[in-house]
Formats: sequence, C-alpha cells, structure tokens
Amino acid sequence: MRTDNEIMAVLFRVIREGLTAWGIDAEVQQSYQPTEQGAPLKATVLLHSIDSKRYGFPEDVSYFDELTSEMIKRESYWLERTYQVDALALQNPADPDALTAFDYVDRVAAIMQTGTVIEKLRAESIGILRVQPLRIGYVVDDQDKNEQVPSFDFTITYQQIILSTAEIVTDITAEIYEV
Repeated sequence: MRTDNEIMAVLFRVIREGLTAWGIDAEVQQSYQPTEQGAPLKATVLLHSIDSKRYGFPEDVSYFDELTSEMIKRESYWLERTYQVDALALQNPADPDALTAFDYVDRVAAIMQTGTVIEKLRAESIGILRVQPLRIGYVVDDQDKNEQVPSFDFTITYQQIILSTAEIVTDITAEIYEV
C-alpha cells in the first residue's frame, strides 16, 4: 500500500527536476507543515493534497504463490488524488525580469503537462489525469500590501494495492446437517 509521503516524494522529485531543467531556482516544499516559521526568503513552490477519491469496484483476488507456498490475497482499488500548488516569491518592482509567484505556479503547471513528467510518473505507476486552470487571489501581507497568491490544482491516479497472506486449507470435512 502506497503512503501519501511516497506519492509526495515522487511529485517533489519530478517538480524539482522540471524546474532545474528549465533553469529555475526554487525550493519545493509541502504546505501547512507544523515546523514552518514565517515566510521563506527564497522563492518556494508549495504543494499539498486537497482530496482523495476511490473509484470503481475493489478488486479481490486470491492465488497460491508456488515460491513461498502461501496463499496470497490481493485487494486493490483506484484512487484519484488532487493536489494544490501555490508559490511564494518576493517581488521587487526594481527588477522587472524577476519571476513572480504567478510565474512559478505557471511554470509548474506547464511542467506537469510535459511528456517527460508524464513518463516519469508513469514509471512510478502514477497517471496525471488533469491540470486545472490557474487561479489568482490576493491577500494583504504583513506590510499592508496586496500580495498575489496564485495556485492551481492537478489530479493524479494510481492503484492502491493491499497484499496479505491467507491460511491454506489443508483438509475438508464433509458433513450433512439438518435444516
């Protein structure tokens, strides 16, 4: 069974590799962590999961493993998990060439749709289902200035598999009972 941390590690890796390939220097972190203290000083792309849905009928198969002489029970189901990406970047009007938070979010949205990322995710048995449009909100920061808070959502799919061993039936006793 795959954990949320395993999936996040794959997503962090492909986003970091994509940003690096495009020559963009930014941190990639999980949002809403209890250890965060204040706003990051370096441009940061933030990622967190926002929902998880099970689809379809669960698969339930049992088979005998010749190598281990055990009965294996395999249960699986498909998940759609949606993540939100946002970014923080200090904006300096004196440097018009500097990337803004919107630019970072826009680049990550583009990266998530590249063939390279799709192939890397596919190698991890993860599919990218959709990348949603970018949203732009504004908040008043600690200096009473309007700060842009862009974000977008993307949805991945993967199969959750649970393996367990079952007792092997060694003998069967047939009996007749009154009804």
